[in-house]
Amino acid sequence: MVSVAAFACVKCKREEDKNCTQVLFQEAKIIGHPGSGFFAENNYVRLGLVTREHDFDMLIPCLEQLISQEDENG
Repeated sequence: MVSVAAFACVKCKREEDKNCTQVLFQEAKIIGHPGSGFFAENNYVRLGLVTREHDFDMLIPCLEQLISQEDENG
C-alpha cells in the first residue's frame, strides 16, 4: 500500500507577516501548520488538502478572498 500526502505550502509575502500560520487564522480562519514544523521559515504555512470535501470546498473561497484583499491593498 502506498501512502500519499497532499499538502499546499503557502508563503506570506508581506514583510510584516512573520508568522503566516497566525495571519491565515486571524484573517481567514484557516488552520495550518507552521513552516518551522517542516524545515521552512514561519512565513510559510502548510495546509493539509486530504480532508472532507466540504472542508476543502470551504478552503478555496477563503483563500480567494484573502488574495483579493491583498490585491486591493496593493
